[in-house]
Amino acid sequence: MTWALPPGEAVLETLKFAVVAAYLFVLPGYALLGAFGWNGSRDPLERIGLAASVSVALYPLLLLWSHTLGGPSLDGLVATPAVLVAFRCVQRLRAGPPVPSAPTRDGRGFPGLAAAAVVGLLLFSRWEAIRGMLAPAWGDSLQHSMIVQLLLEHGSLFASWRPYAPLETLSYHFGFHGCAALWAIATGQEAPLAVLEAGQALNVLAVLALFPLAKRLCGDDPRAGLAAVVF
Repeated sequence: MTWALPPGEAVLETLKFAVVAAYLFVLPGYALLGAFGWNGSRDPLERIGLAASVSVALYPLLLLWSHTLGGPSLDGLVATPAVLVAFRCVQRLRAGPPVPSAPTRDGRGFPGLAAAAVVGLLLFSRWEAIRGMLAPAWGDSLQHSMIVQLLLEHGSLFASWRPYAPLETLSYHFGFHGCAALWAIATGQEAPLAVLEAGQALNVLAVLALFPLAKRLCGDDPRAGLAAVVF
């Protein structure tokens, strides 16, 4: 096996990848879940899975509302996680210290150290698979990169595809592309590399999002969530 980077630098690059993914795709959902009163499981994998699901669902709505109502551009939307976390902190300060209450669930969860190992293995496997690549290598990567580039150039949703294609409408899904455009802004990457990296980050979170679903379907058993993630 040959390393594209020395092991030390490879670890730092993986950590950077994890930090950006957590900022963009975990923190917003985590803050929103808390703001709306969710005090569910303390299981870390369940919380990450739910927070990621809410975060990724939020960005297409923000893009659509911003474009329709004349809100902030993509450069402004990249601050969404920080704004929501700040709002949640203010909300908690105003509410005062939490009132102790009896747990509503049986408390079974996946141990924190084991959860960290699962997340670490997912991050490493996804990041190592693209290390050294400069652009995605799949058949439709050109189209995805072009849409992300147009989002970056327009700062929002767009109608005209010029100068890349003679089209004047946007009838294509833009959820993933919006996430990749925000990744490009947050990291300073070009559109093709942002498509590659954001895609791998969402791949990690898509696997973790299976955990809370499988756990709930199987009587709140964390072993079922783990099995879903492993498979």
